[in-house]
Amino acid sequence: MAFHKISVGTIMTLSRLMSTLGRKANNAGISKFENLAVLQTLKGQTSLSSDQWTNLRKEIMETDMPSAANAVDTTILQFCSHTENFELGKSCMKYLRENNYELNPALVGVYFKLLYRNKDTLTEDEKQEILSIYNDLRLKYPLLDATTAEYCVMVISLTEKWLDVIELLEMIKISCNAASRAYNAAISAAFNNGDSELGWKLLHDMVKIKRVPSSDAYIAYLNYCLQNFEKPQDRVQEIEKLFNFFTQYCLSPNEDVINQIATIFTKLGWVANTGTVDLSGTCCTCNHTLSPPSITDEEFSHLSKTVLEKGLVGQDAYKKSSPAEVRKLINFVNKTKPYDIVIDGLNVAYTNNKNMAGPRNLASLVRSCLDRNQIVLVLGRKHMLKWQREHITYIKNNSFLFLTDNLSSDDPFLLYATLVSGPKTNFVSSDLMRQHKFLMGDPMLEKIFKLWQMSHQCFVKFNKSGKLTFISPLKFSPTAQKGKRCWHIPYGCETDSLRESFEPPTAWLCLVESKSSCK
Repeated sequence: MAFHKISVGTIMTLSRLMSTLGRKANNAGISKFENLAVLQTLKGQTSLSSDQWTNLRKEIMETDMPSAANAVDTTILQFCSHTENFELGKSCMKYLRENNYELNPALVGVYFKLLYRNKDTLTEDEKQEILSIYNDLRLKYPLLDATTAEYCVMVISLTEKWLDVIELLEMIKISCNAASRAYNAAISAAFNNGDSELGWKLLHDMVKIKRVPSSDAYIAYLNYCLQNFEKPQDRVQEIEKLFNFFTQYCLSPNEDVINQIATIFTKLGWVANTGTVDLSGTCCTCNHTLSPPSITDEEFSHLSKTVLEKGLVGQDAYKKSSPAEVRKLINFVNKTKPYDIVIDGLNVAYTNNKNMAGPRNLASLVRSCLDRNQIVLVLGRKHMLKWQREHITYIKNNSFLFLTDNLSSDDPFLLYATLVSGPKTNFVSSDLMRQHKFLMGDPMLEKIFKLWQMSHQCFVKFNKSGKLTFISPLKFSPTAQKGKRCWHIPYGCETDSLRESFEPPTAWLCLVESKSSCK
């Protein structure tokens, strides 16, 4: 089917307008259901006659709730979706179509959302109805708002026109990035229809814009492997592509995916167990020791250069720090490096304490580092000079201390000093450094930064009495790893898939290849 062509300028203008209208209409009535007594009469109903629908619409339009009256059909379908009444929603849509009521994008979006929730029970006739509604909608509305387009992606992915999801995803990009639900539906459709190349492209695309793959997408790929590769060694090789994807983006699938992987590999003759990995990186099941996070000398040099050029002397750093102060730091570090450890002074002092214990705790950390014969750089701000004399004097006498202006940004200075000091220097901060824009737009550099951070960032905790607990960097990379004849894959909550924390995962799948497997 050929759709109307419109200019890029018109597309952008309409997209903003339609997105705003779509959000308003899609949200209409959600919080009003309990106040609309007439809707409560629908509970338990699975269908209404044409006369009953006519009377119901009239009653809603006569209420004193303008948001419901002005979007009566959307309100009814929202109620059906809210109460998960699939059959009643279909009855409503049948009535609207038979009586030639206008099906605007917001209304169709709500209906498609309801259908997708029941995707496993859709009949072929219902899929044909989806296509009919979709085609009519696209003829009348060449451009859809992002929310409606996402719902179209979800249901069209279940039909013979599933490839239309690509056009719809591009349409969404005009105004925003598509949500995870749209990408996951498109990815599942690609694998379910045997197009692994497209499925993998979309998987990489979504992770690069911080969208999280779902269990549906992963399981669709696992099923693709089972359907298209009969030889055990071929199946293992193909599924290992998914494991490498987990490693590349620090992803942790959920338990449903892990169970399916375990079942597949058990049938292939592998030994599959779930368990834990201790703090040294040793698997409690097979005693294999996981590899530490590491980067090459070339990668370290590239990262250091990027931090200097974009993070320290770039425009972002100058928003809170002056060029003179940056030069002062560079000169100071060049004269006093190398260090064993760089400390974010204020972060350590006040992360766990908002009281006078902060200066004491920072001094305690410096003392602990000296006990380990470490050379210490403390970064802070000039107002620290007003701290209790005892603590600030100890810090000044037993570390290199660099104090910035009170409004300066600490993180770029911390990262620069640590990196320039050399690959063996660690740093102490509870900040996970998510906000550094110089990493964005370069996925490989972001991965290098994560690996470096995991292997160099230390944490400290203080109890109420000031007792220090020093947490060293992880000794192993908390991502999927391949060993000699084995795999170890962390798993957990799907919403935590894009790992930002460097605390070790609590659950792992251990896969060990037996001597008789893959033959």
